[in-house]
This record gives sequence, C-alpha cells and structure tokens, in this order.
Amino acid sequence: MTPQSADKFYIDTILGRFEFYSAIADAFGLLILKQIFEYAIGITNYFKSNKDYYTISAWQAFLEENLFPILAAVAVISVYWLGKGFAKKNISQLPGLFSADRIPRSVNNDKIIPSPAAIPGMIVVNFSIFAALVYCCYSPILFAVGIIGLHLFYLYFNRLQRRGIDAALSDARYFPAENRHKKFTERRRALAIQYLFKRPHTPRECMVILAALVSLALIIWGPSYGINGWHWAYILTISAMVLNELIVRQWRKVLDFGLEQANKEQALEDMEDLGENRPSLEPS
Repeated sequence: MTPQSADKFYIDTILGRFEFYSAIADAFGLLILKQIFEYAIGITNYFKSNKDYYTISAWQAFLEENLFPILAAVAVISVYWLGKGFAKKNISQLPGLFSADRIPRSVNNDKIIPSPAAIPGMIVVNFSIFAALVYCCYSPILFAVGIIGLHLFYLYFNRLQRRGIDAALSDARYFPAENRHKKFTERRRALAIQYLFKRPHTPRECMVILAALVSLALIIWGPSYGINGWHWAYILTISAMVLNELIVRQWRKVLDFGLEQANKEQALEDMEDLGENRPSLEPS
C-alpha cells in the first residue's frame, strides 16, 4: 500500500467509524435526552395520566412553568447536533490541506487526526456532556454554570486544535509537494488559516461565557432591583448561544464554499490533464 492510499484508508476508516457511532448516538440520543429532561423537570407532576396529555389545562400549567427550560433544552440539543456535523467536516476537510502522501497524524505529540479506536469514546464523552447540560436546563443557575463549563472546555480544546494545525502547516515535512495540485493545496491552507487563526474565535466563546456570568448575577441580585432574574437569565444565555451558532455557521459557510470551489477546480484540471494525455484513437 502506497503512503497516499494508506492515508486515504486511514481517513476513510475514521469517517466510517464516526458515521457508524454517530448513527447509533442519533438513534438513541434524542430518546435518552428526552427522558433526562422529563425526569429533571418532573413531568409526571403535570401529566399524572395519559388523559392529561389531551387536556389544555395540563399543557398550560406545564408551559407556564417550563417554557424557558424547554427552550434551553432545545438550544443545547441543537448545539450538540450542529457540533457533530462540524466535527465530521473538520475530519473530512483536513487531508486537503496537505499533499496526498504527506498527511500528518500527529505533530509534536499533538494529535492532528484522531485514531479510529478513539472515535467511540469521543462520541460517548461528547454525548455525556450534553446530556448533563440537558438535565441542568430545569435550573437557570445550573444551566448558566454548565454553559460556562462547556465554553471553557471549547476554549481549551480549540487552543489545542489550533496549536496542532499550526504546527503541521508550519512543518517543512508537510509543505505541499511540487506538483500540479500545489496551488490548490495552498488555497485550501489559506482558507483554513483565515478560519482558524484570523476569525475571533476566543472573543466569540468569551461572549457566551460573559452572558452566562451576567445571567448568574441577574439571578442573585436581580430581585433586589425588581428584575425577574430567573427569566432574564434564560433569555440572555440562550440568546448568546444562538448568536454564537449563527456566527460560526456564517464563518463555516465561507470556509466550506471556498474549499468546495478549490476542490472542484482541482478536479476539473485533473480531468482536462487526463484528456490531454489520453492517447489518440485516430489513425495517424
């Protein structure tokens, strides 16, 4: 097996495992998160029998007391599913930053590409974090604290990710090879550098942390000033989460479009080269 085919097989194995275990998580995840949330808010206090699910009064009482926890849970679950999609894209797009036979798996002990064996554990840990957050949605204090913890983890993880990618892109061993694909590899690198290092990711994460901290302050001191800190804490934290995801989505849209264009142009040039080098079938 050549280095190029070995690297492709390695990436395909990772993506295959990611898709397989993600499908299992998706199959059971929503049901598990639903059960966790219902237990946390005590749903049986509002629907004591199956008939109560068909009564307006039971639903009215349930929504009056749990509208904000429901919105918080929806926000958390949405972030969980969006994050999984971004993770899959990151893995699939990473090889395009290097020549086909020069794809690093680790640099200076920093993992660039996770090993296939680590994928199930990563998905379980990620799901467990969000399951805990869904449970915390019933309490604005626990919810805010959980969001602070999540985004502190993101700050740390993103720093490790950027450090590893920067080391790989700066390492002469992984510079684009001198071939017809070099200009496309360099374009993809420039797009990745723009997204990873020139976008204000740290201020974006800090915005959510600050919103959650202000939420805690509203809960603690808001009643002294006649402010319903409980409601405003949910509104502020959820709004920051939604804004954060909208910002990332826009940045990713620019990145994905640029990478897709580079890939299409490379494939088109390969087809043209293949056509030019194909032996003529016309009689000489």
